[in-house]
Amino acid sequence: MKNFFVRFLISCSCLLLLPEVLACDIITARDTSSILDVAKSFGSASLDKDRDGDPMIVGRAKGYNYGITFHNCQGGKCDDILLVVPFKSKQSPSLSKINTWNRTKRFGKAYLDRDGDPIIDVSINLDYGICKENLEDTFAIWMKVIHEFEKEMTE
Repeated sequence: MKNFFVRFLISCSCLLLLPEVLACDIITARDTSSILDVAKSFGSASLDKDRDGDPMIVGRAKGYNYGITFHNCQGGKCDDILLVVPFKSKQSPSLSKINTWNRTKRFGKAYLDRDGDPIIDVSINLDYGICKENLEDTFAIWMKVIHEFEKEMTE
């Protein structure tokens, strides 16, 4: 009986933590205004539409021009976003340098565009939503990744 009572108390105390977990503001890719607000907290940003009519955010943060494109959209409901930063470079980084980045870094997929300019992006699945704080943290990490990418590609 004593063992049951202890387990019961532990279970009840875990239930007390549940409201804290559920208290976060959930953001999905359908919530363009909340994503725009997060983007604005890092610099300037505006909501637009791409050539297919899907939402798109264009902005500038910490000296970098960026875009946020919305993907897997049907009827105005999108599942994920892609954060993209294109760089103009006088000399293209080598494919070896790009491959080394992709092989050794956890965040930020790098590639060269048609003109040989480097681009870095990160996909974020928002299909079932994430907490606003998590999205803000992802943006903060992205800003660090962009800075590191630029530094490594121009060395």
